[in-house]
Amino acid sequence: MIKRILGVVVAAGVAGGVYYAWSGGHFDGLFGKKPAATATARGRGQGPAPVTVASAESRSVPVTIETIGQMQPYATVSVKSRVDGQVMEVFFRDGQTVSKGDPLFRIDPRSFQAKVNEAEANMARDRAQLSNARSDLGRYTQLSKSGYSSQQKYDQARATVEALEAALKANAATLERARLDLGYTRIDAPIEGRVGSVLVDPGNLVKANDGLTLVVINQLKPIYVSFAVPEQHLGEIKARMKAGPVEVEIYAPGKVADRVRGRVVFINNAVDATTGTIQIKAAIANEDEKLISGQFVRVSLVLHEIPNAVVVPIPAVQSGQNGSFVYVIDDRKRATLRNVTVGPQAGDVVVIEKGLAAGETVVTEGQMRLRPNARVATQDDRAGPAVAGGRRGRDGAGEKRRKRERPQS
Repeated sequence: MIKRILGVVVAAGVAGGVYYAWSGGHFDGLFGKKPAATATARGRGQGPAPVTVASAESRSVPVTIETIGQMQPYATVSVKSRVDGQVMEVFFRDGQTVSKGDPLFRIDPRSFQAKVNEAEANMARDRAQLSNARSDLGRYTQLSKSGYSSQQKYDQARATVEALEAALKANAATLERARLDLGYTRIDAPIEGRVGSVLVDPGNLVKANDGLTLVVINQLKPIYVSFAVPEQHLGEIKARMKAGPVEVEIYAPGKVADRVRGRVVFINNAVDATTGTIQIKAAIANEDEKLISGQFVRVSLVLHEIPNAVVVPIPAVQSGQNGSFVYVIDDRKRATLRNVTVGPQAGDVVVIEKGLAAGETVVTEGQMRLRPNARVATQDDRAGPAVAGGRRGRDGAGEKRRKRERPQS
C-alpha cells in the first residue's frame, strides 16, 4: 500500500515538473489562467517588423573605372659630370626645389682656365704669323709679275698662308673646346624640379661619363599618374579622347576629401598579354606638390554617364535564388519582394536598371525579419509613438501628483 502511494506521488511530481517547464515557469494555466509573460511575448511576435527604409531616387550616375595607380615624375634627370676634376662646392640642400639654370655643383676650374689661356695664346701667335705670311705673299705676287722672283717662291708663300689659315681654324676649335670644358665645371639644373640626396660631397674626384650620378632631379609640376585598365574598356576610352579631354580623379588612400583632377595624355601602344590590361598615363597639375614620385593612389576614370538612372542605397539590394531583389514598402506598410536588375555602383548607391521606379520606398536594414506581405514599422513610425508615449507618461505622472496634493474634504 505504501509503495502504491509513493508511486502516485512520484508520478504527480513528474507531471507537475513537465507542465512547469512547458508553461515557462507558471502554474497559472493549470487553473485556467494564461501566463501574462507568454501572452505578451506572443503579442509582440505578431506586431510589425522594425525596418529602416529609403526612397529610390532618379539622378545622373557616372560610370567609372576604379583602380590603383602610381605617381611618376614628368621628367627625370640624373646629373653627371662632363669633365674630370674635384668637386669644390654644392649649391643646394637635399630635397630642395630648383629652377632650370640654377647652379648645383662647381668643379675645380683652374686646369681648364689654363687650357683656355693656352688656346688663346696659340690663336694670337697664329694670327701674327698669318698676317706676316700674307704680307710676304703680296710681295712675292708683285715680284713674280715683274719677273724679279721665281714662281717657286710665290708658291711657297701662298702655301704658308694657307697652312697658317688652317692652323688658325684648328686653334679656334681648340679654344672653343677649352671654353666649353671650363663652362662644364659649373653644373646647372637642366630642368625645374625637386632634387634628391646629394650623392657626391665636396672634395671627391669625379670623371666624365663614368656612370657616377651626382644627384637626381624629378620634375613634379606637372606629374604623371600611371595606371592600367582592362582591355575591354580601351575602345570607349579612345572614343572619348577623340570627342574631348578624358578626366580622371585621384586621391591618396584614406584621403578621399583631397581629390585632384587630371587629364589622360597617353595610352600605351600594346596590351599586356599577361594581365590583359593596357597602361594609361594622366597628367596632374600638382601645383602644391602634395603628390610625389612613387606614391600609390586611387584612380577614378569616368567612362560615361547614365542619365535619369534609378538608384537605391547598396544595402537595399539582396541576393536570392532568383537573383537580386529588394523589399518594397507599399502604402499599407506591407513589404513586397521584387526582383530587380542591378547596374553599376556609384559611391554608396547602386543603379537599378529594371524592376523599380523612382519614388518607391525600399528596405535598407532589417530584411532578415521580413517575409512577403509582412507588416513593417519604419524608423519614422517607431519615433512617433515613442514621443507620444513619453508625453502620456509625463501627463499621467502629473495627474497622480495632483491627486495626491488635493486636500481631503
